[in-house]
Amino acid sequence: MKHIITAIFIIGSTLVQAKADFSSGEDLYNTCSQKDYESFCLGYFTGFNSGTWSGAITVYVQNNEYNDEKISKILNYCLPVEFSIYQFKDIVLEYIGRNQASKREQASYAITLALSDAYPCN
Repeated sequence: MKHIITAIFIIGSTLVQAKADFSSGEDLYNTCSQKDYESFCLGYFTGFNSGTWSGAITVYVQNNEYNDEKISKILNYCLPVEFSIYQFKDIVLEYIGRNQASKREQASYAITLALSDAYPCN
């Protein structure tokens, strides 16, 4: 019985990992436009946002130059203070849906393009 549970866990983990690899904006759009994947995609977008901010912060902390304005410039978008992950999802999917070229881009770059379009830094 223990071996069956372990096998189910491994197979399930493999399926989730396979779905987590968005190689293009089109993959991201097609998956995240489906209601069945909303929770998964919200988690993906949350991870993307946290990861990009963490990476940008690391660059400036190493140089003792941290501030939000510099972080926004390196990311090329400036999110408002009151911003939900649902807005994030809607902005990204709407952008990819109306910009066919973004479907051919790497998923992470398509997200950055969408956020830069919606929230450019002034």
